[in-house]
Amino acid sequence: MLRMSNTQLQAALQCRQKWKFLFDGQYMASTFPMARGTILHRGRQMNLTQKVQTKTDLPFEAILDYTLSQIKELEFVPDRDGLNMERVVAVGVEKDYHVFQRKSKPLLVETKIVVEPAGYGFSLSGILDLLNTDEQVINDEVKQLQYVDDLKTVSRRKSPFFTHRSRQLSIYWMLANYAGYQPAGARHLFLEFSKYNATANVVETKRTEEDLQTTLNEIQTVVEGIERGDITGAPDDSWFCPCQFAPICPYVTKHAKQFAIGGSDE
Repeated sequence: MLRMSNTQLQAALQCRQKWKFLFDGQYMASTFPMARGTILHRGRQMNLTQKVQTKTDLPFEAILDYTLSQIKELEFVPDRDGLNMERVVAVGVEKDYHVFQRKSKPLLVETKIVVEPAGYGFSLSGILDLLNTDEQVINDEVKQLQYVDDLKTVSRRKSPFFTHRSRQLSIYWMLANYAGYQPAGARHLFLEFSKYNATANVVETKRTEEDLQTTLNEIQTVVEGIERGDITGAPDDSWFCPCQFAPICPYVTKHAKQFAIGGSDE
C-alpha cells in the first residue's frame, strides 16, 4: 500500500518526476527559502515541545542560540541576492517567539500520525506542526478550542485563498481527527520576509466533511496514476519548475539546467 504525505501529494500534483525523486530517496541541497523555514521550525520545536508539559516558554536567548546553531547542520544553496542566513533567521526567531510561540498553548508539536482511510488504497502520513488550544468566548462562556496551526515562512504575502485552498491543512485536519481531536479551525501562521525584516500574519480557515472527502478522493486519483506508471515532467510554463531536482531531472534539457535555480517558500 502506497503511503502518501502532503509533500508527496504536492510533488505528484506538480510533477510526477519530482514525486519519483522524493519516493526514491533522492537528495538535493535545500534552496535558501526552504532552508530558512526548516531552521526556524527546528527552533520553535525545541521551545513548544517542552511547553506541552511545562506550560512555560524557554528564554528567548536560548531559542535564538539553538536556532542559529542549526544553520550549520543544513546544506542549502546560498541566496541568489546574497542574503545572510544568520541575519534572516535572527529576525525570524524574534518575530516568531514574541508573536506566535509565547501565545501558544500546545497539545501536539511536530507529531507524526499515520492512518489508513477506510475504503481507500493508500495510507496517509503527516507531521503536525502544532495542534494548539485557544480560549474563545461563545455565548458568554469561555471555551478551550483546538486549532491546527502551521507556520509558513514566505517571501511575499499570500492571498487568503492560499489558506482556504490548502491541501496541507486539509490533511492535517484529517490526521488530527483520526488522532481523536476535534479542531475548531486551522490557521496559517505566516512569517513574511523582506530581506532582513519579518512581519507576522495569521489567516484562519475551516474544513467540512465534504472538503475532507474531496481531498481523499483527489489523493486516490493521484495514487492510481502513480500505480499505472504515469511518471511525467511538469509543463514547460509551470511556476514550480525548476525545483531543487532540476540538475538531475531527465525532463530538463541540458542547456536549461545552467539557468535552473529552483526555489519555493516553506
